[in-house]
Amino acid sequence: KVYEVKLSSGTNFNNDISITFNYDPTVLQKDYKKEYLGAAYYNGSFKAWSEFKTVTVDSINRTVTLKTNHLTPVGFWEFLSTTGYQHKMVGEHFQIYYTYQSDHRVMDNTTYNSPKQSWHSDKGDLASTPYYIQDLSHWLEEAYSKYKGYGLTVPTSKVTVYVRALKGSDGEFASVLGNVYINNKLAPDIETPNQTIPELLKATAAHEFLHYVQDYYYAFNIGGIGMWWLEATATQADRMVWGNTLNYYESENFSKKNSATHGNMLHYCISKSWDDCNSNPNWYVAGGFLNYLANYRDGKKASIASLIKLGGEFTNVSYYRTLLNDYIKSNLGGNGIGEDF
Repeated sequence: KVYEVKLSSGTNFNNDISITFNYDPTVLQKDYKKEYLGAAYYNGSFKAWSEFKTVTVDSINRTVTLKTNHLTPVGFWEFLSTTGYQHKMVGEHFQIYYTYQSDHRVMDNTTYNSPKQSWHSDKGDLASTPYYIQDLSHWLEEAYSKYKGYGLTVPTSKVTVYVRALKGSDGEFASVLGNVYINNKLAPDIETPNQTIPELLKATAAHEFLHYVQDYYYAFNIGGIGMWWLEATATQADRMVWGNTLNYYESENFSKKNSATHGNMLHYCISKSWDDCNSNPNWYVAGGFLNYLANYRDGKKASIASLIKLGGEFTNVSYYRTLLNDYIKSNLGGNGIGEDF
């Protein structure tokens, strides 16, 4: 059922309001679980249903309660029957949907070729869950714990992750939907020697979930230079989560990439202003400077988490230059951007 909820006081509110649905378990699929239930609203601008992030399911009283600061058509949501995904892995903070059918078929264990990990299981609820999905769940949880430890805002309800075919990208984050998407068949970069699929999945998980976290601080419709700041910081995600324990790092990989037009990408960008990166792939290459500040700078080093939080305080992206200049002076004991750059 879909409901049009109206109040005489308007459709937008400074504080959240609660809306509760009753549900009838007899009309659900026979093997439904509490974790499959939720609520969604219809986004007229995008002509699509979007899941509410803050939802509580009471299986005793058979209710679904959502919190929202705006009113639109809303409806009860049974995930598996409405999304077309046949399988689901539910962790502490993430619910991952995947399928063995069509072009979205998840990578099998043989092709994935992951080393055996302590969390891999072929028994119980995980008996048929591919290692690709088990690894994704584990690494997302590690990223969640690390970002929370940095004092970044993290979701209190489960994040929905879809593993599916993505054209030309390893992962995506849909701000308006609040969903994370991971490519079902990741392939190592031919310009990155010795990169493995598990390592790429690990970095992709941290990167895309950091975009989800960034959404608490930024509006995602801030244009090209805004996209640059979001990607330049997101390419630091793997090192933020796992420190210096990896074989390759996304930010350094982008900086070292060769290009038929520009040669080494860092050399191409270094001749420009550090924030002159209004196009792809320059959004990502620009992360090289932040990587230097956070990991290679002599003396005090930058906190990417702090920069993300500070950046969210600005509504005009032109202030990012001032933000970083002031940060280098006040927090790192430097003389400003020019000298460090």
